Amino acid sequence: MMVDEEVFECYVKAGRIVASILSDAHRIIRVGRRLIDICEEVESTIRNRGGNPAFPCNICIDHIAAHYTSPLGDYISIPDGSLVKLDVGVHIDGYIADGAVTVCFDDRYEKLVESVEEALDKAVKLMKPNVKVSEVGAIIQRVIRDRGFKPIANLTGHEIDRFNLHAGLSIPNIEVGTGRLKDGSVYAVEPFATVSNSIGSVVSSGDAYIFRCQHTRISGKNDETYRLMNILYSNFYSLPFAERWVLEMSVEGLDVSSVWRNLKKDRKLIFRYPVLVEAGRGLVAQSEHTILILDGEPYVLTGL
Repeated sequence: MMVDEEVFECYVKAGRIVASILSDAHRIIRVGRRLIDICEEVESTIRNRGGNPAFPCNICIDHIAAHYTSPLGDYISIPDGSLVKLDVGVHIDGYIADGAVTVCFDDRYEKLVESVEEALDKAVKLMKPNVKVSEVGAIIQRVIRDRGFKPIANLTGHEIDRFNLHAGLSIPNIEVGTGRLKDGSVYAVEPFATVSNSIGSVVSSGDAYIFRCQHTRISGKNDETYRLMNILYSNFYSLPFAERWVLEMSVEGLDVSSVWRNLKKDRKLIFRYPVLVEAGRGLVAQSEHTILILDGEPYVLTGL
């Protein structure tokens, strides 16, 4: 299937930015470094290289599996002996690339990291038209289990569309699902694994620092809540944004902090991404690439 040349170039550029950041992960992530400094460096690098963050930099430590980005004033730093997931998304004109790596500061968990990396490598090779998503999930599950670990059953990869990070199909990490892959489509494949004696699923921690507009611009409303809602959509469209990005905004005649505090409670307008933790507090590793199926073959957008 043909992909428009300009669209293809946007995906390629976004993927290169993601790959360049992830290849530098061991410099960016250091024991003792503050998480907020890591998030801000990654997001600034994306912008300096001509992209925009497709979502806030996610940096998740140990049993925290997904959706942690620093709130404003975050005091947390990288602990010694930790397992750190760095998940980065970039878009060029709405065309998104998404990738992740795990940095390990404890030799005991290197094999856990290797399990998700191998699972990703083998899953990518299967990413061809008409392949069932359950087959992709099966190979991820098999590799992780054969290495003595447990896949995270309720975390998945996802189809990607313009300005839509989670579109259409989910790409499972276990043998489930009935959909089939399509030529010309873009997918994020992201195996997650935990230790064998943990539960192998995630639950909400109750906290949320990442949000998304549920609707496009809203007309006919003049109050401050809807004014801020329209500003957020103008800046981020339907893509996830960090609460700290909102609180750093300066809008004439608007107390952003106060208005945001009320707006984020309205689930019809604002979607929240809770921080997800492994249900048994087992350590979690992650590896991720974005794949474009091009002329029947997998094209790794986020590979070096």
